[in-house]
Amino acid sequence: INEFTQDFEELSTAAAKQHGLKKAMGNMKVDWEPLEFLTAERNGVPLLRGIDEIQTVLDDHISKTQAIRSSPFCKPFEEEVHAWEATL
Repeated sequence: INEFTQDFEELSTAAAKQHGLKKAMGNMKVDWEPLEFLTAERNGVPLLRGIDEIQTVLDDHISKTQAIRSSPFCKPFEEEVHAWEATL
């Protein structure tokens, strides 16, 4: 076992980083659940209102998604990351 200690440590580190990235993806999806796109009419035209919070979350999630995408540890769920980025 001692001769494989370094291999185990590398695998453990990679798995922990993958788990952290996957968890961050899940947290971003949960963040969108309570957000609502509200409208208010102005001159008979519905306009989005209160978009400051939505824009802030969107900007933050775009940055996080790009960071996750650039990580070598996102390979196992790379398609999910690309799909999420396209959704944003």
